[in-house]
Amino acid sequence: MATEKILSRRVVILVLFVIFNTVRSERNVALNKATEQSSEFGGGKHVASNVVDGCLTDFDAGCCTHTASGQNTAWWRVDLGDLMTITRIKIYYKDNFQNRLAGYQLYVSNSTSTPTGGVLCYEDTSSTRNAVQLVVTHQCPYVGRYVTVYNHRNNPKRHDWYSEYAILMLCEVQVFGCQVGKYGDGNCNSLCPPACYGGNCNSTTAACFYCFKGKYGVFCNSDCPANCKNSLCTKDAGTCLGMNQLDITNAC
Repeated sequence: MATEKILSRRVVILVLFVIFNTVRSERNVALNKATEQSSEFGGGKHVASNVVDGCLTDFDAGCCTHTASGQNTAWWRVDLGDLMTITRIKIYYKDNFQNRLAGYQLYVSNSTSTPTGGVLCYEDTSSTRNAVQLVVTHQCPYVGRYVTVYNHRNNPKRHDWYSEYAILMLCEVQVFGCQVGKYGDGNCNSLCPPACYGGNCNSTTAACFYCFKGKYGVFCNSDCPANCKNSLCTKDAGTCLGMNQLDITNAC
C-alpha cells in the first residue's frame, strides 16, 4: 500500500510538471528594455522605465509612470531592441482611473517618427467608465520593434466622464513574443521551420505566416496541387489560386 501511494504521488507530481511546462507562454520581450514618454509628473519618481521593471501595480512605491497634467496628448513607448514577432500585449493601469485611460490606443511600429505610426493594434471605445479594463490583454499578432501606448483628448471630449486631459498612469506593459525567426515555449530558443517564407513564424506555435511559392500548410510542408497556375495555392487549404489552361480545357 505504501509503495502504491508513493507511485501515485510521483504520477501526480509528473502530471503537474507536464501541465506547468505546457502552459508556459513565450517570454516578455519588453522587460527592462529602453523606454521613453511624452512627459513626466513627480520629479523623477514616475519615470518611463517603471513600466517595464516587473513591478505590476504598486503606484505609491514608484512602480508606475505618470505623465504631466494639462496636456492634450500623452504617450509612452518601449524599444524592444530588435524586430519581434508579437502575439499579445498586457497592460496594467493604476486602479480606479478608468477616466484617464479611456480612449487609449496601442501601436506597433518599426520607427519612432510619430507616436501614432505603424499598426494600430487596439483602440478603446468604451461607452461607460466601468467598461474600461485596467488590467487587460490585447491580441496583437504583428512584427515590430516599438510598442506605443497613446492617448489624446479632443474638444469636446468623446464622453463627459473622460478626464479633462490626456494622462498616462501605466504600471506595467508586457509584450509577449520572440525575435523574428524564432519561437519557443518560454525561451524563444527554437528556429522557425525552414519552409516559412522570410523565416518568420508564430512565436508560440511555430506556424508559418506565409509560405514559399508552391507550398501550403501550417508549417508550409505540403506541395500545392500540380494543376495550380504558377504553382500558387492558398496557404491554409492548398486551394489553387488559378488553374493551368490545359486543366481548364479538360474540365470543360
